Amino acid sequence: MKRRYNKTSYTKKPKVVYVAMLGVFLLASLVYYITTPEKEEESRKTMEKISTIDKKERIGAQDIVLKPNGWYSGTVIRVVDGDTIEVQLKNGESKTKEKIRLIGVDTPETKHPKKAVEYYGVEASNFTKSNLADKNIWLQLDVGARDRYQRILAYVWIEKPKDESSEKEIRTKMFNAHLILEGYGKVVTIQPNSRYSELFVKFQREARKNGMGLWNETKK
Repeated sequence: MKRRYNKTSYTKKPKVVYVAMLGVFLLASLVYYITTPEKEEESRKTMEKISTIDKKERIGAQDIVLKPNGWYSGTVIRVVDGDTIEVQLKNGESKTKEKIRLIGVDTPETKHPKKAVEYYGVEASNFTKSNLADKNIWLQLDVGARDRYQRILAYVWIEKPKDESSEKEIRTKMFNAHLILEGYGKVVTIQPNSRYSELFVKFQREARKNGMGLWNETKK
């Protein structure tokens, strides 16, 4: 017996399904419309909280606006190695922690992740600790304020000079110069920060001639 084809049931079924799907879509859209503003507000508050925590915890946060050739005061709170220190800068009423890389001098490595402790590195680090740890200092900036690691680049003065161009004051009051004169580091000039480069080269020749530190062949 030949089965009859029910045209009515065939045509009505898809319409019912279509209407049901449309209803679900509209309901989902309504729920999304109602809840989205709340989700956006919750997300915004979460991001603000994360930003606040990050700002409090990070070192070198750049909360202080650095001016080329500017002067800043602070206290040394940690010596990383011979040519890098951590300082709490005085920024108005607030205080900002920053890592400082001394300009114009490179001391042997002691904390490099891919290098062994280099000759005279420990001595250089100890020299910096004995002279700068917990001391109030002055930072003098050059043209470029930061390096690629976001450390502040500076000339570190143990005492602010009356005449910053005086060779006598540089010799006696600037710690960058002390490292070179005592043979704890070698001169390195990275443009555009080269204000005292000629004097530093002169100091290095003097240290080498006198067999100071790194230049003392009898210690090697």
